[in-house]
Amino acid sequence: MARIPKFVYVMILFVSLFLIVVDVCGKCNSDAECRERWIMCPLETVVKCVEDECICVH
Repeated sequence: MARIPKFVYVMILFVSLFLIVVDVCGKCNSDAECRERWIMCPLETVVKCVEDECICVH
């Protein structure tokens, strides 16, 4: 019976940490800064600095 609330608490913590990490956004001056920050992009995309923000582009 105690497993369900424990599972729910763990899932809430995991999801909230994921959202905090994903939401981190800083200003960039070059593509190299974005690569140094370990910005993860899906396959076949590259991280670029566009308008002072790191984004994934094809």
